[in-house]
Amino acid sequence: MKSQQIWGNNLCKWEKIVWKEKLKIFLIFVFHSFLYQYPAALMNLGAILHLNGKLKQAEENYLLALQLKPDDVITQSNLRKLWNIMEKQGLKTSKTWWWKLWTFFLKLIKTTK
Repeated sequence: MKSQQIWGNNLCKWEKIVWKEKLKIFLIFVFHSFLYQYPAALMNLGAILHLNGKLKQAEENYLLALQLKPDDVITQSNLRKLWNIMEKQGLKTSKTWWWKLWTFFLKLIKTTK
């Protein structure tokens, strides 16, 4: 009888550990699913941070939103405005060479119309 109680207690601890790990995996899955379904939420969070002067965090959220929905014109516009502010304040931006090339071509297309 005593051996069954010890085995039962160990099994319960093991089950708790497995349950907690399954819960963590489930929550990570739900969180990522939410983000991938709602890139606008990241863009809105970026805009709020932008307006409150938390420029680096705003940039991170805008870039995440653009990874999920690259063709979002509002997020692109907000990010350009943010980068202009950051450059005027002497802050380092995460601007990459492809983004500079992309905006150059957009400006070129607009001027040739």
